[in-house]
Amino acid sequence: MDDINIHSFQLYQAFKQMTMRLHSSLISWRSHSFWMIVGLFGLVIVLEFSTPPDYVMGYLYISPILIANSQLSRTSTFLFALASVFLTIINIWIPNFETIQASMVVNRLVTILALVVTAILCDRNRQTQQILVQQQVKLQAQEQIMNVREDFASTLAHDLKTPLLGAIETLQAFDRQQFGTIDAKQKAVVNTMIRSHQNSLQLVETLLDVYRNETEGLQLQLEPINLVILAEDVATSLLILSTSRRVHLNLNYY
Repeated sequence: MDDINIHSFQLYQAFKQMTMRLHSSLISWRSHSFWMIVGLFGLVIVLEFSTPPDYVMGYLYISPILIANSQLSRTSTFLFALASVFLTIINIWIPNFETIQASMVVNRLVTILALVVTAILCDRNRQTQQILVQQQVKLQAQEQIMNVREDFASTLAHDLKTPLLGAIETLQAFDRQQFGTIDAKQKAVVNTMIRSHQNSLQLVETLLDVYRNETEGLQLQLEPINLVILAEDVATSLLILSTSRRVHLNLNYY
């Protein structure tokens, strides 16, 4: 069943691409640029077939090919190049059949080679421009994503910092016994909650620093730290978990 769905999807994609190419071809036929290129092509044909075969005017087909590459579709450019090659080679016999000389054939082959190389280079230039446009679109999309991420980080940090700061101030007021006296156990619990909220606030600040470092680069700031206080904070935060697991934490200082 999955193979059938995949095959159906591939058929749909192929039909969609064919429809887009047909639509592009119809637009090319109706465009003003197409008929301007046809007029230039016709002018070169008149010059080519009104002069003796010894005079090669096929190089003038390069101008319509270049214009077609910049104004029309890839298929139209290929058709113009193919027509120019065909008209250049048949001008040896048409309109007047003359004795074919080696120099005449060589000149025509060189002209055809120049036309083919021009068509190939035009096609590569078209593909390069398309790749550049795609890369530019990707860069713009990435820039928009970065802007959205920065807005999201700023909003998230603001929504998290405001309640945390309010909670810390309230707990500190309890610690200062502004709402009544508290005993030693209650004071220890309040201090633990204050440190926990301060750690959460530090995580929010770290989140902001991460987004800031992505845009401005990482800037390290060295400062001394008290390992004893850090160890006590970690032990205090893990005290409830260790008690439930019957694990005793002891800190020894030397």
